Amino acid sequence: MAQSSTAFLKIADSVGFEDRLATKKEKVFGELENLDLELLDMFAAHAIIVSAEENVDTFYGIPQNYRQAWVGAVLAGKIKLKTT
Repeated sequence: MAQSSTAFLKIADSVGFEDRLATKKEKVFGELENLDLELLDMFAAHAIIVSAEENVDTFYGIPQNYRQAWVGAVLAGKIKLKTT
């Protein structure tokens, strides 16, 4: 019984994590719209950021007042992010 409970909790945590990640990914484009970017640059930045969980976490870890410079550096290839 204890093993079943532990397994269930792990599954529930995993599903919750995936749901939170999906929600964060959905909000990335809206955050990019707040920056001074051309539309095609927004598309490219979005594709890069949502391509890996670590990228999403990094993006949201950057203070908003530094995101413009960070995204510019990513698009310029000065910052390499994980790709899947």
